[in-house]
Amino acid sequence: VGAAAADAAYSPGRTNGLLPLPLAHAYGLLVTVGGLHAREPGRSVLMRWFDPAGWVSLVEEHRVQVSAVVPSMIQMLLAQPLEQHDLSCLERISSGAAPLAPEVAAEFERRIPSCEIREGYGCTETSGLISSQPEERRVGSVGKPVAGVDVRIEAPDGAILGAGEDGEICVRGPVLMTGYWDAPEATAFAVRDG
Repeated sequence: VGAAAADAAYSPGRTNGLLPLPLAHAYGLLVTVGGLHAREPGRSVLMRWFDPAGWVSLVEEHRVQVSAVVPSMIQMLLAQPLEQHDLSCLERISSGAAPLAPEVAAEFERRIPSCEIREGYGCTETSGLISSQPEERRVGSVGKPVAGVDVRIEAPDGAILGAGEDGEICVRGPVLMTGYWDAPEATAFAVRDG
C-alpha cells in the first residue's frame, strides 16, 4: 500500500509537504506511510490539529509545495485572506475522503494560481487508496486505479456494468482487507471472489 501511495503521489522535485490530516484516519495514515516510500528525500510538516490560519502560515513559513486535505478543509481555507500571504510555493493539493465540488476547486486554484488540486478515491477497506490522478488531471474525476488494483462496477445481481451505468464499486488487489475483525458474516458478504 505504501509503495502504491508513494507512486500515486510522486511528483519530481516536490519534496516539502504539509499534513493536516489526523493520523488515526486511513487517509492521514496512508499519506504518512506513502511518505516513507518517497523516491526523493523531503520534509513533512505535521499539524496536530487542522486550523485554516495555521495551515496558511505553515505553507508560507516552510515553503510547502504539497499538502493532502479533505474538501471541507479547502472550503475553510477559502475563508482565509490567502492573497495576503506568499503561497506561490504551493504547487499541488491532494483532495480525498469526500466529493469536492468543482466550483470550490476552481475558486481555490483561482486564488492560488501556482496550485492545482488532484482528487483521489479510497476507503478504509482498501487501506485508504483505490485511485488517483498522478499524471493526467481530469476535473471531477478521482482518477484511475493505482498499480495492482482492479476496479469494476457491479449490478445488485453481480453482473458487470458498463461505462456510465450506476452500480456498486468493487475492488480487487493487494490493498484490500482480508476481513472485518470478529465478523465472519460481514466479511463473507463484503469480500466475494477475492
